[in-house]
Parts: sequence; structure tokens; C-alpha cells
Amino acid sequence: MRLAFLLAAACCAGAAFAQSIPSRLPGLAPASKAESPAAAQPPAPIDALDASLEKRIADARAELERIGRQVATREGVPAGVPNDALIERRATAERLVRSLEQTLDNERILVETQRRRAELGAKATAWTGFPTAPPYSLLLVDELRGAAAAARDRLEAAQSKVKLLEAQGDLAREHLSRAQVGVRQAAERADGAAGDQRALAAWERDTAELRARFEGAQVALTERARRLALADADEARDELAFLDKQLRVASAAVTFPRADLDRILARLAVEREALEREAAQMRPRTDARRKEYEAAQAELDAARGAAAKAGDGGARVAQLERALDLRRLQAQNAEIGYDLQRALIDVNGFSRSTWEGRFELAASSDAAKKRSAYESVVGYLKRVEPWREYVANELAVVRGRIAQSQNQIAVAGSAEDAAAARDLLDAWREREVVYARVQSAIDRERATLERWKEEFEGTRGVRPYRSYALDAWYAAAGIGRSIWNFEMFTAEDTVEVDGRKITSTRSVTVGKSVGAVVLLVLGYLVVSWLVRRLERALVGRFKADPAAARIVRRWLQVILIAVLFVLALDLVKIPLTVFAFLGGALAIGFGFGAQVMIKNFISGVMLLIERPLKVGDIVQIGDIIGTVTNISIRSSTIRTADGIETLIPNSTFVESNVTNWTYSTPRVRRAVKVGVAYGSDTRKVSDTLLSVAERHGQILKDPPPRVIFEDFGADGLAFSLEYWIDYAKGADSRQIGSDVRFMVEKALAEAGVAIPYPQRDVHVDASAPLRVEVVSRAETQRLRGAAPG
Repeated sequence: MRLAFLLAAACCAGAAFAQSIPSRLPGLAPASKAESPAAAQPPAPIDALDASLEKRIADARAELERIGRQVATREGVPAGVPNDALIERRATAERLVRSLEQTLDNERILVETQRRRAELGAKATAWTGFPTAPPYSLLLVDELRGAAAAARDRLEAAQSKVKLLEAQGDLAREHLSRAQVGVRQAAERADGAAGDQRALAAWERDTAELRARFEGAQVALTERARRLALADADEARDELAFLDKQLRVASAAVTFPRADLDRILARLAVEREALEREAAQMRPRTDARRKEYEAAQAELDAARGAAAKAGDGGARVAQLERALDLRRLQAQNAEIGYDLQRALIDVNGFSRSTWEGRFELAASSDAAKKRSAYESVVGYLKRVEPWREYVANELAVVRGRIAQSQNQIAVAGSAEDAAAARDLLDAWREREVVYARVQSAIDRERATLERWKEEFEGTRGVRPYRSYALDAWYAAAGIGRSIWNFEMFTAEDTVEVDGRKITSTRSVTVGKSVGAVVLLVLGYLVVSWLVRRLERALVGRFKADPAAARIVRRWLQVILIAVLFVLALDLVKIPLTVFAFLGGALAIGFGFGAQVMIKNFISGVMLLIERPLKVGDIVQIGDIIGTVTNISIRSSTIRTADGIETLIPNSTFVESNVTNWTYSTPRVRRAVKVGVAYGSDTRKVSDTLLSVAERHGQILKDPPPRVIFEDFGADGLAFSLEYWIDYAKGADSRQIGSDVRFMVEKALAEAGVAIPYPQRDVHVDASAPLRVEVVSRAETQRLRGAAPG
């Protein structure tokens, strides 16, 4: 509903803007009655447009008054209707009235838009040229271009609005369909209701019908708005076509007389004088606000010191803090305003230079100069865009602060807080004005540059083919110069003058490199020809030995090529220091050969910095378990329990899984497992094992040892005695484990707890009689002695 109202208002504003444009441009003044017969026809009365619409509005208003009385007195409202449902019914009636009124307004605006379009069409048909003879002023062309750009923007906005309204129309029709279903269902419930429920059902049916009328009004409103947007788009399209027609005529013969330039420069001079006068007035105010901020800071510091001594004064300090925030914001506003004022003065100077350069180009036929000017304009546009974006972002931030200050005023708990929030709001609005002013100046200059760019591009269609060839040549030449002057790298050249070393940086470009290569190739060809002639002369004229002559030729060729190489580099201003990097070739080769050593070196540095293990740690890497005794740059040493020291490359510790038993703490838990016979007293076994752990001097008391009843094994009951030892105190886990086992065996024997033998089942074949044989003891001992193992 609100969106439809805003769209209608936008259409009114767009129509008013469109109506104002023709009156400001030559050839677009409102047509007289004689020129435009359509203009002589007054708009049709609104009753003739849709008389039933006014009646529907009157009926809807009457119904709204009746529902309003029901909300106040509940007169005629059936029992059981809640108040919120009654209030919702009144809101629906209000929206229905507004929808019908806006539909009627859209009809009026549509009639007015159609009338203006008819006048514009008649004017465009009757227009045969400008009142004055060509050539036409460049300022007229600029104004026409600006109007055409505005019409083009209006056309795009209207087309976007049409798409939006089409989507809203589909949604409104969907809502209407659901509302009509609700009406039918409510009517069925009302027909089937009986007794006391009949009045309530009828009221619900009337409410559903009201909602359906509102949704129908929304569909009609959206359709009217869509038709209005289409008419606005058609009007903008006709206006744009008319402006393009005038622009083609005006652009065919353009002049930029000195009088026009003088008038523009005079206006810019007046603006600059005003800007400089304003900047001179802003400087003292900036200094004053800075002093006010400093005074507020000093007063706050003094108040904080007094409050700290007295132990009171929090309200005073809070008040001064708010005042300091305000003074800081005001001082920043003054500084920003002054800086941006100077920027506006610079923009004014840029505008003056732009118009003067444009005046010179208007009288020039030099295509190269015009091409250069066009590229300058494009470059200026690219430089203006970041500033435009920056100012837009700053404006968005400031407007967010303004909204925040307005919220603070709304929720202020006291008059003092509200006053402070209003002061901040005024300060933020002051900054908004500053940024908005700069944004307007930037947009104005950007529009000027865009028109100039459009003017240059618009003349391409009427230029001779030679101009296109020159454009291509200049473009190719520009690309070639960019490539030729591209800097590949720089080199430092050091010379000694009067005992002092002077270092200069030289640029090595593509052009210098290509020149050096060309000189070397040509020089090589010349040198080769000369040394071959010299060899033939030595052999033929001086009767030198051919082998000796060949050696002389080769040595001389090498020497001359070396000299040529130095001369070629000097001629193109490339210092020999650029080849210093060749000295690193040997280092690169050495690096590939020593990459394993370098990898271990870096890994050693990583181990020393990260310290995942240190000397004295017990680690396990692969099958090796031992104590770290040394960490060097290339490798580390691990001593196993057997006293064997193993050198392990440092990269192995970085690339492999390493278990550090003492990484965060030297305390390690160990366990001794023991099995007892079935039938043993398990509690007695547990107490016996704990007593063994408590008697051992190297087993830690904290954390305390514990006994775990692990399993009912096949041979006996399985127990595990878990205890903690401290490697930092020189504990030997294997020796301690051995001691514990000795002590456990003795303690269990003393407690009468048997450690069982392995249990095995023996199966006897009873299908045949068992043979029983009695042997003497001596024979048994003899048989045992003869048995193996």
C-alpha cells in the first residue's frame, strides 16, 4: 500500500520534472494554442473518467465511519468478536479508502501525462529548426546533451518501474484470489450457521468481503500505476527522440566563440573569489574550534583529577565527556570543511583549465591533439570516480550517525541527554552539508567531462575515413610506446667522484633491451666479417700459418665481441650491474646439490624455535625409542636404553610422526599385568598390589597408583597395576617394572594367592580301553632325563 503511494508520488515528481525541461531549452518552449491543437483541449472532467470510482470512495468512507463508531461503542457488533479483529477491520477499511483515492489520483496524473505527451508530439512534428541560423553555440549542445541524459535516465527509471509494478500486479492478483476464496468459505459458514452463531458468521462474511474489496482495489491501483509508468516511459521516449533530433541538428555545426568562453570564465572567477573568501573566513573558525576542543579536554582532565581525589563527581565527568565529544566533532567538521573548501577551489581551477583547453581544441583541426585531449578526459574521469565513491561513502556514514542521533533523542531519559543528542545531531548535519556540497561539485564536473567525452565520441560518425586511420595509428603508437618504455627491472650504478661514491638507479626497459640485442647482432655480423677478412689477409698477404691465423681470428673475435657487448650496453644506458644476478647461478646449482643439507638445516632451526622436543625428552620415532641427548643444526642424537646413540636427520622429526613421552610433563604412567587363580579374594589381590606400589620408592604418590580388574581370563583373573613415574628424577621404567614384578610375586605368595599355570583341556579317546602301566620311580626319572628340553 505504502509502496503504491510512493510510486504515485514518484510519477507526479517525474511528470513535474519532465514538464520543466522543455521550458528551459531553446526550441522546447510550450507550444501555443495555434501550434498545438491538442493543447487547446482542456482535460476531461474527472467524473467523465470514472464516475463510479468517486461513488466507491464515498461508500468506502461511509463504511469507514460506521466501523469507527463500532470500534468506539461496539454498536451492532456480535458478541464474541474480539477487539483486535474489529481494529483490523477498521484498518482494512482505511486501506481501502486510500487505495481508491490513489487510484483516482493516478487517473488524474495519467490524463495529465497523456496531455503533455500530445503537446510534445505536436511540438516535435511542428519543429523545423532553431530560431537562429547555424553554427550553434557549444553551450546549447551541452545543454541539449544534459537534457537528453536526464530523459534517458527517466526512461530507464520508468521501464524499471513497469517491471516492478508487473511483479506487484501478479502478487496483488494472487492475494485477491485468496481473498475471494475466503469470501466463499465465509459465506458457506454463514449459510450453515444457526442460532447465536449466525450473527457472528455474518460478521465474518462481511469482513471477508471487505478484505476482498480491498485486494481488488489494490489490483486496480497497481494496474493504474503500471499504465501511468508506461505513459511516463512513452513520454520520456518521445522527449528523448525529440532531443536527439535537435542534438543532431545542433551538433552538425558547432561554434565556441570567445564571448561564451569569457562568460564562463567570468562565472568561474566569481565562484573562485567566493570560495576563497569563504575559505579565509573558515580558517579562524577552524582555529577557534580547535582551541575550544583543547579547552574542553583540559577541563575534562581537571574534573577527572578532582573526582579521583574527592571520590565523587561522576555526573560532572560524564557531562564534560559529552561536551568533549561534541567539541571534537565540531573541530573535525571545521577542519574537514576547510580542507574540502580548498578542494573546491582546486576543482574550480580544474574547471577553468578544462574550458580553456576545450576552447583551444574547438578551433583546432589537429587530430592528434584532439585524441590526446580525449584520452586526458577519460583519465580525469577515472581519477574523479574514486573521489566520488569516497564522498558517497562518507555521506552514508554521516547519515547513519544522524539516524543514530535521532534515535538517541527519541530514547533520551532526561532533558539534558536530549539536548546533548540534539547538539550532536546538529554537528552531524553540519558535516552532511559539507560532504553534500563537495558531492554536488564533483558530480557537476563529472557531468562536464562526460559531455565533453560524448561530444568527441559523437563526431565519429561524421568524420572522414582518414580520421579513423589516424585514430588507429595513434592508438597503435600509444600501445607501442607503452611496450617500448615498459620497465622490466632497475639496476644500481655506482661511480666514484672526488673520492665519494654516488649511486644512481637506472631503468632497464624493453626498448633498451631490444636496442642492445640489435646492436649485438649487427656488431657480431660486422666483427665476424672483419676477423674473417683479417684471417684471409694474414694467410694470403703475410703468409702466416693458417692454424696461427685461425687462433688469432678466434681470440680477436672473442675480444671484440666482449668489447662490443660492453659498448652496446653503454650506448643504450644499461649498467653492467644488471648481470650481477648471474653470480647467483653458482649458488643456485650448489643449492640444488645441497638441498638435503639445507632442508635439514631449516628443520633444525624449526626444532630449536618451536621446541617440539628438547634434550632429555624420551621420544619414539619409528622403531627407535630413546632419550634425546643433542639437537644440532643438521641432525639430532637419540640414545637408546642399550647405550646406542643414533643420529637422526632433523627433517625426519618434521616430516614423520614423533611420539614425545615427556613433551608437556616428565610424568608417565606405566602398568604391570598379573593373573591370579580363580577363587582368589579379588579385594585382597587389589590391596596387595597397591601395597607393593606404595612401598616402591620411585613410584609417585600423586597421582596415586590404582588397580584395574581387567578381565576374566582363560587361565585366571587378570589384574593391572597402574602407577606413575617421573623421568625427571632419573626413573628407569624397565628397572622399576622389574622391581614391581619381583615384589608382586613375593607379596602374592605371602598372601596365599596363587598365580595360575596356563589352563589346557585334554581330550581322551574313550573308544578303546586305556592302557595302564606301572613303572618305578627310577624309570620315571630316566624317562624324564631322556626327554628333550
